[in-house]
Formats: sequence, C-alpha cells, structure tokens
Amino acid sequence: MEEPTTIKRDSRGVREATQLPDGLRFDRAAMLVGRSLYWGVSPQTHVENLATLLGWCLSLPAACLGISMPDVATLIRDVYASTGESPAADVQEALERYGVNSRPAILWPPDADIWKEQRLARLEEWLKQAAQAKERVHWIDPQDANWWLSATMQSLSSYALLFASGMAGRDLFRLIGRHDCTVFAPFDGAATFDRLVQLVMGLGHEQRARHMEALTDPRLDRAGLAAIGSVYWSWRLIDFANVDGSIVCTPMLALWSEWPSSGIWAPQSHKPQQAQTLAGLLARRQYSADEMALLLEESYWQRIETLFSRARFACGLGVAEPEFAEIESRPPVFFFAAPTEVPIKPEEYAESLRPSIMPLVRTCLRSTDPLANHVAWALLEGDLVALRREVSSQRAFEPRYLLLPASAKSPTARPIEDDIDRVTDSLTFLEFSIGHETRDVDTDIDPLASRAGIWGGTLDVVNTLTGEAIDLLPSAHKSSLGRINERLAAIHLVIRNLQTRIETATSDAVQVVRKYDNYLDSTDEYFRRTATSSSVPHVPTLNLREAILNSYPYQYVKTPLESLRTAMSQLNSEVERISDSLKTILDLSDRSIRGFSSRLNGIAGVFIALLALLVGVAQVLGAQNASSSSAPPGSSNNIFDILNRFFQSPELILGARLLFEGVALGLIATALLYGLEWLYQRRPRQRHKFIKGVQRFRAQVDTANTYLQRAKASEQGEAAEIWKQIDELDDEAVRILGDLWKELRKSAEAGDKDQKKNQPARKIQPRSVREWEARARLMEHAIELFDLAPTTIVLPRALCVLRFKSTDFQSRTAISDWDFDRSLRVAGISLPQAGTLRSWLSPFENLQQIQKWDVATFAQTLKEYGVTIVPDQRTPDRWEGPLTRR
Repeated sequence: MEEPTTIKRDSRGVREATQLPDGLRFDRAAMLVGRSLYWGVSPQTHVENLATLLGWCLSLPAACLGISMPDVATLIRDVYASTGESPAADVQEALERYGVNSRPAILWPPDADIWKEQRLARLEEWLKQAAQAKERVHWIDPQDANWWLSATMQSLSSYALLFASGMAGRDLFRLIGRHDCTVFAPFDGAATFDRLVQLVMGLGHEQRARHMEALTDPRLDRAGLAAIGSVYWSWRLIDFANVDGSIVCTPMLALWSEWPSSGIWAPQSHKPQQAQTLAGLLARRQYSADEMALLLEESYWQRIETLFSRARFACGLGVAEPEFAEIESRPPVFFFAAPTEVPIKPEEYAESLRPSIMPLVRTCLRSTDPLANHVAWALLEGDLVALRREVSSQRAFEPRYLLLPASAKSPTARPIEDDIDRVTDSLTFLEFSIGHETRDVDTDIDPLASRAGIWGGTLDVVNTLTGEAIDLLPSAHKSSLGRINERLAAIHLVIRNLQTRIETATSDAVQVVRKYDNYLDSTDEYFRRTATSSSVPHVPTLNLREAILNSYPYQYVKTPLESLRTAMSQLNSEVERISDSLKTILDLSDRSIRGFSSRLNGIAGVFIALLALLVGVAQVLGAQNASSSSAPPGSSNNIFDILNRFFQSPELILGARLLFEGVALGLIATALLYGLEWLYQRRPRQRHKFIKGVQRFRAQVDTANTYLQRAKASEQGEAAEIWKQIDELDDEAVRILGDLWKELRKSAEAGDKDQKKNQPARKIQPRSVREWEARARLMEHAIELFDLAPTTIVLPRALCVLRFKSTDFQSRTAISDWDFDRSLRVAGISLPQAGTLRSWLSPFENLQQIQKWDVATFAQTLKEYGVTIVPDQRTPDRWEGPLTRR
C-alpha cells in the first residue's frame, strides 16, 4: 500500500512533497489569459493609458519589446501608398514574403508625417532582417523601443476621431491592427512589486488611496512574490480584434516555467545557453501533478496574474466583461502542463493516465472527474489535448482550459508554444464573442419580454371587459346601448393601435431569434475555420465544439428567447382575437341601435301620417262646407267648427280633438329625441379631451429628444442652455400628466360615486352598466397613456411619474426597469445613477408616500432632490432614505 504524501509549503509558493508518489511527472508549465477592453469607448484615453502601461512594462528588469512583422510590412506598404512612392527592390521582396501586397493599401495621410524617413528606414531594416530569418516577431533593441512606442501611440491617437465618425469597423480595424507588440522578461517578483508601488504613488490622491488599498491583498505579498523563481512572462499588449463591429483590445498575458522556444513569445537570440543544451533540458525541475496544479493555480494565476492585473488597472485600462442578467462573462484561463514523458496516444490521458492528471483537473478545472459530463475534450492542432470546463457562479461565468501535449515533436518541428498561441488566441476571441453576443441578445430580449408582460396584463383586462359587455348587451336598457357602444368603439380603437405595437414587437422578436441563430452559425463556422480540432478517441464526454455551441451564455438566453417567441405569438393571436370580438360586438350593438332607431322612425312616420290625414280631411271638408250655400250666415270655417258641423256628435268631436293633440305631441316628442341625439353626437367628448392631453405630452417628449441631440452636438456653453430648456419641457410634461391624472381619477371614482346614488337613478341607468362604463373608460385611457407611451422618455421627472404613479390606477407598473434605465442613460444619467434612483424610489415606504402625493407634489419633490437632466444640478448622492418634502 502506498504511503500518504506529506505536503508542506515552500518559499516559492509551491508545495514540496517529502515523498513523491510514482506516476506522471511534469517539467513545463504555462498559464495564459487575455482580458479584453472595448477600445471605441474612449480611444484617446486608452491610448494614453496604454502608453503608460507599456512604459511601465519596459522599465522592468531585462524587459524587451517584440513587434509583429506582418504588421510592420503592412504599415510600410501603406506609407508608400500614401506618398505615391515605390519601395526599393529588396524592401519590395520582403513585402512579398509577408504577402501584404495581395491586399489593397489603406491610405491614411498622417502615416507619412508620423513614420518619417528615418523611422521608415529603420522599419525597412527590421523587415529585411526578419524576412531573412523568417521571423513573425522581431525583437528590437531597447533604444529603438522608445521611438517606436512614441510613433505607435501617435498613430493610435490619430485613429481616435474615427470612432465617432461612423467609419466602417472593418476599415478601422485594418488601420488599428498594424501595431501588434509583445513585451518579454524574466519575472522578478520583488522588483515588479516595487515598480507597481511606484506606479500607484504617481497617481492622484483618490486613485492612489484606492490602489494602495488593493496592494494589501494577501496574494500580493512582496516576500511571497520575490520567492517565486524560474518564471518568464510575455505580455502582448497591443492586439486588436473586431467583434461584431466593435473594436476590442485583448492584451494576452502568458507565464512560462521555462524560456519559450517560440520567437513569438520571447527573443531566441537572448535565450540563455543552458536552456538550449541537452544538459539544460535534463536539469529542468520536475513536478508532481499536485505540485504542478498548485504552481499553475496559486503562483501563476492567483499571485503573478493578479500583480500584472493591478498594474493594468493602475494605468487606467479596465476590462470588458460582457454582462447578461447581472452575470459577468469573464475571459477564459488556459493552463498548460507538459509531462516529462509525453504519451504516444492522446486518449491515454483519459485512460491509463487519468489518475495522474486528476490533481490538475481538480485544481485548474475545479472538477472531480476529467470524464464528467461538464468537461469537454478535443485534440487541437494535432498536438494539444484540450479539456474545457465552465465555472459559473451567481456573479460570473468563466471558461477554464487545461492543455496537455499529445506528441513529442522533433527538435526541428514547430515549437508547441506556436500552437498554444493559435489555440489561446482563437479560443479567447471566441469565448469573448460568445459573451458579447449573449449580452447583445439578452439586451434585445429584456425590453421585449417586459413589454410583453405589460401588454399581456392589459389584454387580460380588456378580455374581461369584453366578456362583461357581452353579458350586459341583452339586458341593457335601450338608452344604455349607445353608451356601451361608444366605449367599445373607443376600446377597439386603442386595441388596434396596441395591435400595431404588438405586431412590431413580434417582428422584432423574430429578428432577435434570427440574430441568435446567426451567432450560433458564425461561432460554429469560426471554430471550424480557425481550429484544427478532432475528438479524442475513446473519450465519451462532450467534444469541445459542441461544448462551445452549448456554452452557458448561449444556453442562458436560449430559454427566455424561446419563451419570448411563444409569448409574442400568443399576444399577437390574443390581440387579434380581441379585436375581432370587439368588431363583432360593435356590429351587434349597432344593429340593435339601428333597430331601435328604425322603430323610432316608424312611430314618427305613423304620427306624421295621421296628422297629415287629419289635416287633409279637415281641409277637404272645410273647403266643401265653405262652398255650401246651406252654411248659416256668420258661421266659422275653422277645423273644429267644420268637425262640429260634420259630425254633429260631441263625442266624435272630443275624440278627434284628442287624436289631433296626441299626434301633435308625438311629433314634438320625436323631434325632441332627434334633437337630443344630434346634440349628443356633437357634444365635447371626454375621450377627445384626454387624447389631446396625451398628444401634448408626446409632443413634449419628441421636442426633448430633438433638443437632446442638439445639446450633445453643441459646445459646452450652448449645451448648458439647451439642458435648461429640456428641464423646462420636463416641468411642462409633468403639468400635462397632472391634468391627465385628474381625468383618470375621475374615471376611477365614477363607479364608486354611482353606487351611492338612489334607486330612481339606477332605474334610469342600471348600476352594472355604469360601473362597466367607468372601468372601460379607465382602461381605454390607461392603454392610451401607458401601453402606447414612447419607449424612450428623456424627461427624468415625467419618466418617474409614469414609472411609479401608474400603479395608482393599475396593479402593474407602466414602465419596465429596462426602459426606465435606458431612458435615463439616453438622457445622460449614468447606469449606476439610474439604478440608484430606481432603488431609492422602489421601497414600500417610499411607494406609499408617492401614492399619497399628487403628480405635481411628487415631481416637485424629485426636483428638490436634484432629479433633473441638467448635469450640474443633478445630486445623486441625495437619492437615498425616506422620500419626504424639503
């Protein structure tokens, strides 16, 4: 039975084994990580900070600079193209060797001024030397590094304005990608720590205090760093990539246990002689798997990488970690461990050598089993076995890779560091792209999903109101039919408008699904094109390609994307069904109203016919009696005397009189009803008044958007005046919202008031119809104001009113968190400030206070607390605690 190994910690940060078990031994290690940043966010500032970081790196002991020769060749070709001249024959031959003449030149006028004759001549000397030596990276003398760095920073600065000019990302990338460089040096922990302290001490007071506090991290213990020996670092600080049209810089840091054998990472001419001899190879220190795991994790990743990251942050170069659902997508970390005896077959790592690599898998991949379902395998470049594991938490997602050599190459073969370069570069780009694309898709999903939830609640209420109207119509009094019909017609109108919004959102959801599918396809295509990959025989776990296509970020948005597609489809069907139902009900109620009008017209016609008959008979009889000679002298010829003479009977005379008077009264009543109907159709409508208010509010928002664009394009003094004008628009918009709130409150209170009316009033208009009409009017106005509101409102106080006081009339808020934050960001309020404002107003106590206030009081309180679009009047430090008047 094998005795247990006793472990202790030595001064180098690696545990020594007093008794090493038999098994696989390792003699080479490496750790690589590339932390990207979006260059286009602040390119000029990034250039200055990058120059500081490069200068700091070159000040470290034995540091040297290597520049990419394909990029130098491209730059030389472009300079000659800009001047209209032709290079010498030997320079032209060198350019041909690097294949740059096959691509069109980039004409950039500042090139000729920045890379003047002496500098251009020096570049040409390097190019010819590198072409003869077949170098991809040429390591230059320290005295040349300063002027090359200065010229390169001038070039990068000259591109800064292009980011705001709308220049195509591809053309801009071709310009900015001509300056790749790498710094290499043996690692001196004590000197590097001291230089970091000097860098921090040169910062401003606040920054110095923050970074000095970070240096108290126990991982940055100076003595512990000084004790780490036999480590070399390479930092490719200028290396750009184009990710979906966004220019990102990905400084790749590599730590090596031995001087790299590839000229890409280190100058071979400076390589120590003992490292190139067989005796030197045999003298390499050997590590057990446990020791190698701790070397990679604790010394390289935890200590040295943290030290260089602190230097980067102290120089003002942050990192881009695309965030989705408050989860950071962090860059992949690559751990490389080479056994002293490389297995003949790559599958041996999964079979006979599985126990030997378990410590590496457990520490580097944080997995208890290399063949677990969450560990993916692949053979890359034919000589690297890659194991991938996704490490996820509530805060971050981080891919981790373990790279193991799969073949022992001959001394003349390409160094394995070249393959490590290709693998880590392409996979870092791919993993970053996945996080970037996931955030892009998630950003599109969030507002659509929020609006779908709001619209779904609205349609549920409308559906309920429609069902109640169907129940009311058969028993409703004829005088109520017109009012019900009017409310249904108004609801039908806003529903049609809402249907247009939903159809647009459904189309947007389809586009998001298509974008997601395109991202998957492009990831698959990029992996197939750039990675020479194959499966490892006899390894049953997921292969690397499938793992990347099913990575956590992609899977995270897959479910909500499918839910969104389903929800939008259901909303589209639901709003169409409701619209059709309303149209059907309106047709039925119109038919009832037309029937009632027809009967009314029939009655009026009967009255008119009877009256005409009576008048006609009277006229005929009167004429006959007037011409009769038997009429007594002095007798009258009016209709009643004629009737008296004609009928002679008092009863018939009385009946005729009553009939005539009844017909006359019927005609008067009919005329009165028609008059009332005419006045009713032409009375000032409450809906028209409310709609005009909503239109005025939207006009204020549109005007504010126009002013905002002018402010962003104006000088500081002029912009300040425009900010004040927008703030005045905010006040006017709040006043309009206050009037609209009064109208909404009238509708909300109408039902309660009607319940208190007496019984005779209910006989005139049934209470159920009154209550339905009040709720329908409130719903109609709420849809018009809330559901059809602009998606971006740059008036902060008006936005807060809509966001936090919409619950006065409905159970859900009218403005989602995403739309709220985005509107404030467009208005110039930073995302942290937007989150602070929303968090301040959201607690239950403050929401209660907001509901008690009217719109004007709430808006005035916000103004007193510095909630404004005017930057110098904004006071986010006061946005905390109870919300009270001051």
